[in-house]
Amino acid sequence: MTYEIDIREAAADLCIPRLVLSLIVPVKDEEESIPLFLDRVVNVVTGLDDEAANSFEILFIDDGSTDRTFELLKDANAAY
Repeated sequence: MTYEIDIREAAADLCIPRLVLSLIVPVKDEEESIPLFLDRVVNVVTGLDDEAANSFEILFIDDGSTDRTFELLKDANAAY
């Protein structure tokens, strides 16, 4: 017996949000840039007139920052 599962239907049934947009952002010692970057990107994406406005993620890859980049990203994660 063979079963076929449509992953989209299964995700919808489980109420798993489907991401439409993923931004991957490498950072290193960007303490001064993070707040402005987040403000601009979030405003642009949430202003879109499509699914991405409500279904996006921003993934930051910290390459060993020695400043407060990581702490700012943790704070931003809690705020959003």
